[in-house]
Amino acid sequence: MDIITSVLSFVLTAFILILGGLLLLAGRKYTWILLGAGGFLITAAIIAELINNSDTYTLVQDKVWIALLIALGIGVLGVIIARNYTSIAYDIIGFATGLYLVSWFDEILLFLNGQEKNEITWWLVLLFIAAGIVCVWITRKDPEEAVILISVIIGARTITNGLNLDNTNSFTAVIALGLGLTGVVIQYASYLREQPRLGRQLPPVPHPVSEELPYK
Repeated sequence: MDIITSVLSFVLTAFILILGGLLLLAGRKYTWILLGAGGFLITAAIIAELINNSDTYTLVQDKVWIALLIALGIGVLGVIIARNYTSIAYDIIGFATGLYLVSWFDEILLFLNGQEKNEITWWLVLLFIAAGIVCVWITRKDPEEAVILISVIIGARTITNGLNLDNTNSFTAVIALGLGLTGVVIQYASYLREQPRLGRQLPPVPHPVSEELPYK
């Protein structure tokens, strides 16, 4: 690698680690960062796979700048949507997470069975769509809790990728699980601190003297 490629690889690694840490510990508060980061990382990963690269870093090493620019553009678009259309942003985050989880479990099953990645079949496409719809429904029903889990999942996976850890290694799984539990505890504790006390949530009980209704 030349000097420019080495510097860009270092900057990309630092950016991914900082971004992963932010999503892991405070992703619920920064939905626009979550959607923008998800758009960039997922787009870069998909392009890298389509052109037979292993991961996002190889896009830098092979100097596929157009792919990185496309991924960056999708990320910026995600930020714009999240800043202006919150409900749409939640739906996009939920649907993308459904696709991500199915892809992740598919990789795990193939690894456990000792198989190589096969071509996408119609039933796998249906599973992708179904998982996306279910995650959208969950996100709409409990947006705060769902965004916490989603940001923790993406943040932990981003950090392990930034550290260039093997996703099929049990050690990587332990690290990802530890990061995930840490993120859930910190973010959910922050969410609970922001909630009003139970007494403030209850509506005031009307007093008979203050009511204007006549008494029988």
